[in-house]
Amino acid sequence: MRRSKSTDPRTLRDLVDTLTTLPGRHAIGLHGDIGTRWWTRRRLRDEILHAAAWLAEKGVGPGDRYVLWAANSLEWCAFFLAASLRGAVAVLVDRELGAEFVEAVVAETKSRLVVHDRPAIDRALGPDVPTLGVYTLGEHAPVIMPDGIMTPAPDDDAAVLYSSGTTARPKGITVTHANLIAQLMPFRRLRGPARIAPVGMMVIPPLSHILGLGTGLLLSMYLRLRLVLCAGSGPVAWIRAARATRAQLIVAVPRIVEALATAVEKSRLGTHDSLAVRARTRGRRARQWLAFRHRQRLLGSWFRAFVVGGNKLPTATVRFWQRTGILVIQGYGLTETTGIVSVSNPLTTRGLDIGRPVAAYDIRLAPDGEILVRGDQVAPHGTPVDDDGFFATGDLATWDGADRLVFLGRKKDVIVTADGYNLHPVELEERLDRQPGVRESVVIARGEGEATVAHAVLVMEDDANPAEAMRAANQNLPPHFQIRSWTRWPEASLPRNSLMKVRRVEVMRRLDSIASQPASTNAATTMAAVLASDDRDETVRRLADLLAVTDSTDTEAETIALTELGLSSLDLLTVIAGIESRCGVELSSPRVDEHTTVADLRAQLTSGDVVPAQDDRASDLPNHQPWWAGTVVASWLRPFVRAVAIGFWSWMSARIESRWHYEPSRVKPPFLIAAMPHVSWLDTFVVFSALPPALRRTPFVTTDHDFAPWFAPRHTTWLARVLSGAGYYLGLPALFPFTILASGGRAREGLRYGARLLERGHNAISFPEGLIFFRDQLTHHPGIALLARETGSQLVPTYIEAAERTIGWRWRRPRPTITVHFGTPITPRPDQDLSEITAAVHTAWETLRTTVHDEKNRATPHGSSIDS
Repeated sequence: MRRSKSTDPRTLRDLVDTLTTLPGRHAIGLHGDIGTRWWTRRRLRDEILHAAAWLAEKGVGPGDRYVLWAANSLEWCAFFLAASLRGAVAVLVDRELGAEFVEAVVAETKSRLVVHDRPAIDRALGPDVPTLGVYTLGEHAPVIMPDGIMTPAPDDDAAVLYSSGTTARPKGITVTHANLIAQLMPFRRLRGPARIAPVGMMVIPPLSHILGLGTGLLLSMYLRLRLVLCAGSGPVAWIRAARATRAQLIVAVPRIVEALATAVEKSRLGTHDSLAVRARTRGRRARQWLAFRHRQRLLGSWFRAFVVGGNKLPTATVRFWQRTGILVIQGYGLTETTGIVSVSNPLTTRGLDIGRPVAAYDIRLAPDGEILVRGDQVAPHGTPVDDDGFFATGDLATWDGADRLVFLGRKKDVIVTADGYNLHPVELEERLDRQPGVRESVVIARGEGEATVAHAVLVMEDDANPAEAMRAANQNLPPHFQIRSWTRWPEASLPRNSLMKVRRVEVMRRLDSIASQPASTNAATTMAAVLASDDRDETVRRLADLLAVTDSTDTEAETIALTELGLSSLDLLTVIAGIESRCGVELSSPRVDEHTTVADLRAQLTSGDVVPAQDDRASDLPNHQPWWAGTVVASWLRPFVRAVAIGFWSWMSARIESRWHYEPSRVKPPFLIAAMPHVSWLDTFVVFSALPPALRRTPFVTTDHDFAPWFAPRHTTWLARVLSGAGYYLGLPALFPFTILASGGRAREGLRYGARLLERGHNAISFPEGLIFFRDQLTHHPGIALLARETGSQLVPTYIEAAERTIGWRWRRPRPTITVHFGTPITPRPDQDLSEITAAVHTAWETLRTTVHDEKNRATPHGSSIDS
């Protein structure tokens, strides 16, 4: 691809061309429950070319439209940006919208293709709608020829955004290349500092919305930032992703920032009470220091600021984050204005304003307070403007004394009372949300004509009194501005769209039936529903729903053991992640064995009480290497110790040869070696010695050995305890970094530690089958497949062929030969089932074993060679 001659890009195609600079820097990453899958700027550019080739193969050309209907992912970004290389238009549809809506969009926009991430969606959309899975990007991608790459003009259409609204059927807004690029120009002065000091920016809203697309994807590319996406949902997943990826900025909508603030206040650190409890008895300075330290430990010391858009953030939330040392940058904009219209100054705001207009916009207020906007970013198609070129936003605001906008709410949401007073719901909702016991609130108009009043819909804590919250909220308000009635919402949260905005129309539609009908019981929260499910994913989801409820009367059914549900240890990890998302708290690993019941797990996860299991040693056992193994001293020491130990053992006991059935130079670190058979801990020496020098750098090993004789001794001799402790603290860490993939729920911490090592450039040596002497007890550990899938690492199947498998620390002459066979690497797809990955590794092992067996039968000598 040619590079743009201009310093500033004029189209998205020019923005893609800038990826050739700093090609080795991380461009984008997707954080899951275990680890982060990263693409460099070079990899992103290559995948955009592959996506453009797929579009060309499917017949998408200049001017054509195609629907992009998928969750945030690396592949989503590639397929969106590929439109600029084909001169096509990406039609962005929120993933939460259904197949019927997508069919309507396809018909309305005359799209030639639907790119999606849903299995078997072809049947739902019908045979007349061509589809392409977004994760097929890495599968035998076709090659696009230079004449297949187009150059769009700035005024050409770039995207159509179908956002899910709060009151009406979603509508599509068409934006041009010039609209999207103009949004980036106010940040031009930040390119230099960002080039020197790369910054990580985490984006939580969907990329199919203008906040995620413009402020997230496009701005991060323009400034060369690290863009972080989060596969999980809920405050716990967001906090973990920000901490693991060292994000300095978080782009979010107000509801998400509020949820994170609540999570920080409620979270406990170690044995301490929550921040909310500890702050009650402290002075102002002490509360600020506690809040700062609490936030720093949860989100990381590198986190600096929120970038908030989509609505006004409550003042109390802004001030909470300011007390923790975090800047809050509030922006105002719409899809029709292609993003940011005004930005607040985080150093001067107290949370009351949405800032001053950016230089590219001209803003005025209509007599009724409606915000009118004019500028190059205003979408030219289907956006009505007045005679002076101003677009009426439908939002209300006032100017404060410092020429800053103070947001009042949506014009159509204004409640006109029978007395003729205008009530702004956003102000009343902010008062309600400050009241103790109020989780969420929305204020709507109730009644008609002379009977119109402000009505509050409240989501309350279990033991909270809505009447008291109403009295407190109405206190000090003039009579004409008070809330006259209220309804307690029967569910755990109000209905919201993907930008976390309340669906007011749905609330009003359901309001009449709530008073006459009791709150319905969710069938998914009964044990009978869990047992009735035949699908494993559905069983996992329903079990998470069940365990998230702290009180249960179904005690007899909950005596069922987890093993009777047919769930694996990794299924249990998914259950725990689901509970964290629903409850908004981070859970420690439970003690789980074959005797653990559903009731036992509930008690451990939801109440914090530890229920003794048959084997109560789990909490005493480590999940990863000792602390000193991660120090600089250890990293300097290991190469020398390893060279001496492995060199001496090889000289004394065995001769190692390697055979590659794949070109080793094409193996891309970081990777995981999946080796078998495994008969001795010395097999790690064997595999390491067989690697080429270029691939031996920074290895680490995975093990399921829990060092129980030392940490949880039970009927063990003093010699076994000493040897186990020495192996954990001295022997193994002096040779290799390592992580422990324990059984049950404890595997999650070990997998996360392994993911961090992979992200730091280490390569794993693993034996998924375990020791062959215990084949009846141990089967293929799926954690290795999960680790590879979540980090995007290659799995290298490895077969150890030995003339004699009883090699130890003893002199042998002649030395027996051990040949290590390396097969074709396996790169798991992000959506691939773990059983499929495991089956692929087993097939590769069998292929290597059969090849060795056939060569022996033909008496073919096998030396050190490479078969390309």
